Amino acid sequence: MDYFELTNNYTQACLDLPNFPADVMDIWLRSEIEKKGWPPSPLNDWKYLQKKIKSIQYLQNLRWNLQEIELLDINIMQEDVETIQLVLGNGYGSKHRIDSVLQYFETKPIFPKPIILEKITDGYSLLDGNHRFAAFLIAIKNNKHTNKFVQVSLKQPAWIATKMDA
Repeated sequence: MDYFELTNNYTQACLDLPNFPADVMDIWLRSEIEKKGWPPSPLNDWKYLQKKIKSIQYLQNLRWNLQEIELLDINIMQEDVETIQLVLGNGYGSKHRIDSVLQYFETKPIFPKPIILEKITDGYSLLDGNHRFAAFLIAIKNNKHTNKFVQVSLKQPAWIATKMDA
């Protein structure tokens, strides 16, 4: 994709999703739009996110709120727990990304950027932030991965989506 196509795709996504805060677009969707185009389609390899996105109409029906949330007190979907476990086992080439967050925690006790959650009936679906969540778990457990104690806040910033008709 050339620069103008990238810009047009991102601009179109912003127009299609006027309810999305710029921060959510940048954290969650921008890099995917730049790599795969817009709108999402199985044809342009949005397979992983397609499960979370469902449809543009679904996304248009979300409202967003930036909150601090106690991560140890929330229930996340089993599918997300499994993804975090995979990340902790260095799935998806995760070591560098986790180390980057752990280094950030050495200077600040909160995520470098909020995770993105969707409120669902039984808890939350983790839309974006598997590596940050994994680094958080490592930091609070003082895992050998860090070889030192990293101070981290139990309350972390999160963009939380809820359905407008809920």
